[in-house]
Order: sequence, then structure tokens, then C-alpha cells
Amino acid sequence: MHARVRTAGQRATAEFRGPLVIGEPVDGLRQCISDLLARGFRSIRLDLAGVPYADACGLGALVECRRRAVAAGAAIKISGVNGKLRELLRMTGLSLAVPRQPLRKALAGQLQRRPRSLADSRLPGLKFLVA
Repeated sequence: MHARVRTAGQRATAEFRGPLVIGEPVDGLRQCISDLLARGFRSIRLDLAGVPYADACGLGALVECRRRAVAAGAAIKISGVNGKLRELLRMTGLSLAVPRQPLRKALAGQLQRRPRSLADSRLPGLKFLVA
């Protein structure tokens, strides 16, 4: 699994590519989140558009990353979930534990950089953590 991290202020976006499965991919996800939390980032977005599927260890790692973030006082959102991974999250009920930011909304936010009012800041979909 390949990861690319972009940062801006207290926000970080980690883009992952490849299956999220037992071994190096899951270890890489955990390490990435641990590093971002240790560096003080309090808003982390996991872009999973390049993740075609996940096994049980990968799903567990997403939940574990959320738990670590909550304990550190940070917020994590996932975006770009599609295909088999989206179906797995829905079937296992983890879509409730691992809230997501719809890809369309994430892309619109990148294209349109304007100040938002508090009412505009609510994203459709589920939120990982309301900080």
C-alpha cells in the first residue's frame, strides 16, 4: 500500500493506494495515523479512493485509528470510499463507526475555497468525530 500525506496547518490528508489487508498495508495505515497524531494534527482525512478493498484486519485498523484519534482529541474523516470497501463498511455496520465524507463533497471543497458559515460546515454523510 502506498500513502501520500499533504498537510496544511493543523489538517492532514493521507491518500492511500492499494488493498488494505493484513501485514504491511495495515501496519502502514496505523503508523501513518500514529505519526500524524504525534506531530499534533487534529484534523485528519483519509482518502481511500485508491483502496479497492479491505480484509478484516483492514477494517479493524480503521476502527482502531478512529479510537486513537478520539483519545488524542483529534477528528478523522474518510473520503473516496467506493466499490467493495464501501459495501464492506455498509454490510458490517462499520459505516456508522467509520464515518465518511462523500467524494463529491470532498472534491467540491478542493475546487471551491471560500469561507464557510457554521451552517455550511455540516457535511452530508457521517462524521468520524465532532471535535
